Amino acid sequence: MIAVLAGCANEQPGNPSPVGGQSASATVPTSAAGSTGQDPGLASIKACSLLTDHEAATFKAQGAGQNQDTSASGATSVCRWTGRSASGASTNLSIAVRAAQGIESVNAEGGQLTEGKVNGRPAKQLVDSSGGYCMTSLAVTPGSRVDLGYVIVGASDATEACQTDNQIADIVEPKLPKYEG
Repeated sequence: MIAVLAGCANEQPGNPSPVGGQSASATVPTSAAGSTGQDPGLASIKACSLLTDHEAATFKAQGAGQNQDTSASGATSVCRWTGRSASGASTNLSIAVRAAQGIESVNAEGGQLTEGKVNGRPAKQLVDSSGGYCMTSLAVTPGSRVDLGYVIVGASDATEACQTDNQIADIVEPKLPKYEG
């Protein structure tokens, strides 16, 4: 369960760029430079291994997770699943492994950013209440993290996206290396 990370229903003006308008492709937000080196343990983890296709299917993902190009994102590995929300809208679920960027480098990009913990692990949550986007960043070390993003295309708020993202965080967090900070 997500502790302290709340506020998914609060409306904030602005439109963070991760939503990418109303595109069906989720964009993993870029961040300011994190630490100077990569976490070698985290760098070896493939994003698609952090959520099984069976687990993703519980969130109405359709098909297997797809590895994504990381050249523009600053991530060492990115995986994406597409699917449908409870209302039938298109959804995108993404996991990005960032072995050289800690949670302190998460950029709000116009959304609402809150700090908290997931199962005792430091975390931040980025919410675009006007665009159906929610991202939870889980710290692995002070200079590395894993981002979990969920977007509902065309949604008028992020309540359902954050509820789903929180459930995904509860599944993924125990699979990460123990927090070292």
